Amino acid sequence: MIHKLLASGSRPTYAVLTFDTSSQSLELIKESPAPPNSSWLEQPRVKRHIDGKQLVYADSEDNGLVFALEIDDQGHVSVRGERKTHGETAHVHCLKDGSGVVSSNYIGGTVIFHPIEPSTGLLIAESDSVPLGFPYPYQNQEPPNKDRQEANHLHQVIEHEGGKLYCPDLGADRIWIIERREASGLEMTGWLQCPAGSGPRHAVISADGSHLYAIGEMSHNVFAFDLNDKSLPLDPIPHFSVNIIPPTVPFSHQALMDSAEILLHPIFSGTMYVSNRWELRIQERESHLAALSERQTGDAIAIILLSQGGTEVDRIVHVRTGSDVIRGMQITPDGKYAAVGGQEGGGIEIYEIRGPRGEEWVKVAEEKFIKGIKDFLWL
Repeated sequence: MIHKLLASGSRPTYAVLTFDTSSQSLELIKESPAPPNSSWLEQPRVKRHIDGKQLVYADSEDNGLVFALEIDDQGHVSVRGERKTHGETAHVHCLKDGSGVVSSNYIGGTVIFHPIEPSTGLLIAESDSVPLGFPYPYQNQEPPNKDRQEANHLHQVIEHEGGKLYCPDLGADRIWIIERREASGLEMTGWLQCPAGSGPRHAVISADGSHLYAIGEMSHNVFAFDLNDKSLPLDPIPHFSVNIIPPTVPFSHQALMDSAEILLHPIFSGTMYVSNRWELRIQERESHLAALSERQTGDAIAIILLSQGGTEVDRIVHVRTGSDVIRGMQITPDGKYAAVGGQEGGGIEIYEIRGPRGEEWVKVAEEKFIKGIKDFLWL
């Protein structure tokens, strides 16, 4: 079987690669011009095509834009429309009902709905959508992390069944609950309260919709919420807090490792993957620290095996990669392969996911010369 993979990031081009599962080879087939720092990619729940070309969405973090992209059979990527997000964009989410996409702004601390044309999936050029802002809970007081939490920093939008949206806010230590209002409006209706100074970055919702798991970028801990509990604000499940830092890094060196991505295995619902960053560059970022005793090949991915009810941790293991600063990783829909990228080095690596619960990762292919990778899509 041959998979196509779209890669983007802090690079001048989008890269389309093919991964052949039979020969276990990864090949770059096409590069196309990309807007500055296109750091997130997203595709609709049901894949859409226009004249045989696949339609996906992307952002430009630097320019504050969201784009509709077309990808043809040869891997050429072209822009088919854009909308302003009125901030510096961190994430784009395709609504499950197909009505539009919602982007979140890290700088600006807002989210905004972008309607799409139902027949084509292209972004509608004009709409009444306006950015939705949020209260800043640390107003007139010093936040837990004064360097990172000086304002709201919206980092992601994910969707529960029924259209309810959850938006992690690194600056506020909250995950905002948002609901649609009328044709183009959004309204904040509550929040999940995260631990002080944790800086929630990304989250996932369990397959049965009962739990939300979030990674704190600054605390490096995964915490969980019971979504069946309708009380608001909602606190995390007591005693569920899993640190993802590998044992190679002492506590004194963990401050700026900036945990990044969190994923659930699409088949093994109790298996979670969370990426670490910056282990190879700790001393570069904090020159006063002593070098670690052992030089690693790349950052580690934490594999968390949950209990049957999803409220306890059975086991945590780490996979050592060759990627320098893992910001993006994505799993094939069948759960058999994972793509991992190194923002600062190491290129793109493909891992075969094995084991009775998806807890074994074996590297089967790589493309070492692609730089600046921040996100992927399995097309």
